[in-house]
This record gives sequence, structure tokens and C-alpha cells, in this order.
Amino acid sequence: MKRCFVWVLVLAFVFLGWKAEPPQSNAVQEASGKDFTVIMTDDHTGVVITQYTGTAAVVRIPAKIQDMPVFVISRRAFYGNKNITSVIIPEGVSNIGDFAFESCPNLASVILPQSLVRIGQYAFRWCVQLKALTLPENVQMVGSGAFMVTALESITLPAGLTKLPDWMFSGCANLRSVHIPEGVTHIPDYIFGGTALAAITLPASIRSIGELSFRDCADLVSVVVPETVTKIIFADKQGNYAFKGSPNLSLVTQKRLIQLGYPGWAFRN
Repeated sequence: MKRCFVWVLVLAFVFLGWKAEPPQSNAVQEASGKDFTVIMTDDHTGVVITQYTGTAAVVRIPAKIQDMPVFVISRRAFYGNKNITSVIIPEGVSNIGDFAFESCPNLASVILPQSLVRIGQYAFRWCVQLKALTLPENVQMVGSGAFMVTALESITLPAGLTKLPDWMFSGCANLRSVHIPEGVTHIPDYIFGGTALAAITLPASIRSIGELSFRDCADLVSVVVPETVTKIIFADKQGNYAFKGSPNLSLVTQKRLIQLGYPGWAFRN
């Protein structure tokens, strides 16, 4: 009787069209063009992604949508997406818009194309799982606060990026290493505030250091300042200055520099 019952179940599964679920692949799947809302570029040579509407965790953006090349990821295209963990952006994309990936709490991996030239302001702010990022050599412009409050641990800025934005890495509590290329002339306001930098060497091209640029860097013990620096923002009316709140900083190397000041002035010289 038991054997007959088993055969009845088997025949039922066959006739009802039951199929075993195939194992799911971990391979990266290119997202369908249907997962994106797009508009044409002004010159009608390509498309701009204005919104991602899919639900995938790993997203490989297609190089073409509707048979047109993708050139731009527009502002807020992925804003606040809680599903994505990884994004691969195709060659041909030259511009990532303002706030494009802001507040994506699970985004841990982003692969940027060599074609990328511009990253908009706050583009990756509050991507709190983003620990590593390689900036392509062609990047020439990054907007204010682009990587604020991310989990970045180290980063090398490309040679073509000669003008740094304010707030760029502010609040990146795990950031321990930054390489600034020759050609950068100014360290802007608030750029490294609240990071884990312990030491940094500024390139010989630097001429000035902005207000609160190294604020609240509790681990910072050494900043090598080149002799080319002619201006460091001293205290303003609120007592703010370049290295405010960095209590362990005891050595800043420069021939004309004597010692670190106390709240109310940046240096004593």
C-alpha cells in the first residue's frame, strides 16, 4: 500500500507539471533596460538614466538602453535604494549626477568606468557600507560632499583631479589613508573632518589650507606641510581653525612652522 501511495504522488507531480527549482546562480546579471527610466540627451546621441526601478541586489547597468548608449546617471537615480549591494557602471558613462546613490545603506561595491569624468555633489553620501572605491584616472570634477559618511578606508585621488571639493570625505570615520596628487593647490574646508587619518603628506603644489579641513581628527599625529603653503585659515569669529579638535596633532613639518596653537588660532609662528 505504501509503495502504491508513493507512485500516486509521483504521477500527480508529473501530471500537474511540477518541476524542481533550479539552483540560483550567484553570477552578476545585467539589468534589463525595463528596470530603468531614461530620457534622451540634449543632442540625441544617447540616454540619461533618471531612475532605477528594479529590485536586484547586484546591478550591472547595461551599456545600451533602447539601442542607445548610456552616457549619464542622473541626480537621485538610485537615491535611497535599500536593495542594491553592488553596482557596475559601464564604459561610456561620463557623468554621475548629484545625489545619484545617496542614502543607499547596503551599497558595498561600486565599479566605475574609465570613461567617467564627473561625480556630482553628495553622489555617494551616507553609503555606510562602501569601504573601497577606485576613482578612474579621467575623473576631473567631484562635487561637494561626494563621499561623506561612507565606510571608505583608503583612497587614491586621480592625477586629473586638481580641484578638491569641500566636505569630500567628512565623517568617513574609517578613512586612514589618502593620496593627494601633485597639481592640487588648495585643501578645502571640512574635507577630512572626522576621519581616522593618522598622518598625511601634502603635495608640493599645495598653497593654502582651508577652515576646519582636519577638524575632529582624533588620530591625527602628523601633517607634512610643504614650504609652498602661504595661507592657513586661522581662527574665525567662532574660533574655528584648520586643525580644531585634533588633540593628538603635535607635529606639522614646515621650516617656518614652530608649533600647533591652542583654540583660537591655528599655529604659533
